[in-house]
Amino acid sequence: MNKVNPRVTDDDRDSITVTLDGKELRQWSYANDAERRVKMGFAREYVEGWCDSRDTHLELFAMRHVETLTKAMVVSFQNLTKAAR
Repeated sequence: MNKVNPRVTDDDRDSITVTLDGKELRQWSYANDAERRVKMGFAREYVEGWCDSRDTHLELFAMRHVETLTKAMVVSFQNLTKAAR
């Protein structure tokens, strides 16, 4: 599976934007360089949290999928052994 990561963009004027696949997820405004640095930290933390959440969700989905397949295989094997008797 190809993961698409959010992108942080600073327009070098007054705003920082986080986008995903061209769609805006979040935006921060700033008035000076000190604010810009703080808001860039916020944006990076936002992206890190977003990616961590996505990865956790994907891992849980994969685990459930494997569990479902394993149960189906066990049932199939049990049916085969019953049919062989």
